[in-house]
Amino acid sequence: MRRITLTLAMALVLTGMAPCGHAEVADAAPGGFTSVHRLTVAATPMEVWDALTRDFGQWWDPAHSFFGDPGKFRVPTAVGGAWMEDAGDGRWVRHMDVVYVDPGKVLRMRGALGPLQAMAVTGALTFTMEPAATGTLITLTYAVGGYTPEGLDTLASVVDGVLGDQMLRLEAYLEK
Repeated sequence: MRRITLTLAMALVLTGMAPCGHAEVADAAPGGFTSVHRLTVAATPMEVWDALTRDFGQWWDPAHSFFGDPGKFRVPTAVGGAWMEDAGDGRWVRHMDVVYVDPGKVLRMRGALGPLQAMAVTGALTFTMEPAATGTLITLTYAVGGYTPEGLDTLASVVDGVLGDQMLRLEAYLEK
């Protein structure tokens, strides 16, 4: 059983999903984990909102898409919609369902990202935006729970590293 987790971790590393700096695993246990990232950007909350919804494919790393082109992502701004990736040739992925929308303040989605989709897990991915003295404080929280024989705590740092990388890409996009 441990071999499956090590194989998955190695596959994530080889596909560019290795953890990097700015990672913060808030908690981890066999049944789940929470990843939290905070950063302040020189942008308004609505500029952040637009980047999270309308411009998502402009900053998301293509190495972390199923079809290698984040321009194929759609993130709707209505509850009941879904973060989708459409390859344009009949292949598509439903990454997460949109469950809470408060433009410029909160975007929450539920689902399992990347290789977690193949496991008996789900998560809540929440982006909050708060005005700050120098722009907007963005907080990303991804709370994952469920079952995998090896325990989800073995995947926490890898997933957290990927999310940390994405937040740095979002920051670079907003401050260009």
